[in-house]
Amino acid sequence: MTSSTPLPSVTDAEEILSRYERAKALSQGILKSAVPNALLFPVWIKETNSFWYERQLADGKEFRLVSADTASNEPAFNHEILAKTLAEASGERVDVHDLPINNLNGQAITTIEMTLNPLVVNFTAFGKRWAFENESGSIKEVEQFPANYLLSPDGQKVAFSRDYNLWVRDLNTNIERALTTDGQEYYQYAIPGSVYGNDAFISLLGLQALWSPDSKRLFTVQLDQRQIKTVGVVTHVPSEGSLRPQTSFRKLSTKIFSA
Repeated sequence: MTSSTPLPSVTDAEEILSRYERAKALSQGILKSAVPNALLFPVWIKETNSFWYERQLADGKEFRLVSADTASNEPAFNHEILAKTLAEASGERVDVHDLPINNLNGQAITTIEMTLNPLVVNFTAFGKRWAFENESGSIKEVEQFPANYLLSPDGQKVAFSRDYNLWVRDLNTNIERALTTDGQEYYQYAIPGSVYGNDAFISLLGLQALWSPDSKRLFTVQLDQRQIKTVGVVTHVPSEGSLRPQTSFRKLSTKIFSA
């Protein structure tokens, strides 16, 4: 006599799904949900002694501005007016307690840029680029540069990566040209070394290039990973919410550093 394992009932399937959802919440946001403001990332404003950061609140988040000169810490801008003007300009619903601004934990590639005197906040929301002037309370749509771009000191050009190569765009003519042509997969220009093969850190650290003061030259790197071993990585709880684990492949060096 043989026996077989019965298929899970609807109730069992719902419980399994609930467990996966709980595991997903723990793996992706345990610090954010269980320990508010455990990690704060200051973003310095160029040519100033001030920085801003994102702070988690009980009902959302806010952005704070800190001056190292005066030891002040205050809201970075008027959140209510920004929410109101952004909703009017975009036609979308905007929650003042959870502004749809992609900060990416305040890392170097944050899509938020602030300038002082006057205070202007540039950010990306609803697939567009916006500039909000805090003093006047006005907002306008501005040109959206390529991802991970690097603006030249004279403000006339932006450098960015495409197809593993380094490119530059003239902001006056919008003409783009490739500065390198031999880039290829695992032999790319202007990307940093990854951390334990984690590609997420590549985007977080931004374009690895530096303009010369006269905006005529660029200093960059070319990362050669062609001889590094490729390994498989299993994501047991995919971020998009699916229940089936996913496999991806990364370059991961097997060399161990020793004293």
